[in-house]
Amino acid sequence: MIVYIYDGKEHKGKAGEELLRKALKDYSGNAYTGIVIKREKYGKPYFENIPVQFSISHSGQIWVCLMADFNVGIDIQFYKNLKYEKIAERFFTENEIEYIHQKGIDGFFQVWTRKEAYVKYTGNGFANEGFSDFSVVSKEGNNYFLKKTIGEAYFQELDLPSDKCDFITKSKLVGVTCSRVKEFINIKILGNEGER
Repeated sequence: MIVYIYDGKEHKGKAGEELLRKALKDYSGNAYTGIVIKREKYGKPYFENIPVQFSISHSGQIWVCLMADFNVGIDIQFYKNLKYEKIAERFFTENEIEYIHQKGIDGFFQVWTRKEAYVKYTGNGFANEGFSDFSVVSKEGNNYFLKKTIGEAYFQELDLPSDKCDFITKSKLVGVTCSRVKEFINIKILGNEGER
């Protein structure tokens, strides 16, 4: 698995598709031409006739793309001020809400990124698979823990190295991947002229 990272304002729409093409070119060794990007029923993007899976997330100026030869999901979030307890009460399960009561805003963003990565992994989207229909937190006694798996889906924390990612020192960022295979995650930085 490779996570491609881009730090810049231009990462949505056509610019985002160009970043995706750059990432695929690197991932595949430029094996594919005529790249067509389509969307599944619930909005998950995919490459037509290319056996590479990907998932995209962005927060602020940061764009990330996880690529693998198997199904994947990724989410990143910069911390921001919000009424996280009210959001949790609306969208999260009872165990998740209790976890957030114990962990505060850190717990909120840990739960949120796992939930987003999971629905991207399944491809069911937010509308079809409600956030309160599954839990990323388990309970043992009076303690609550983040799950490492849901069914065959593994969660892995995205540990971005600060020596490669200047933006980490500016703001707190949390990220997580979800895939059916647990393996080492390589990280590559995409620049304006390709990979840095």
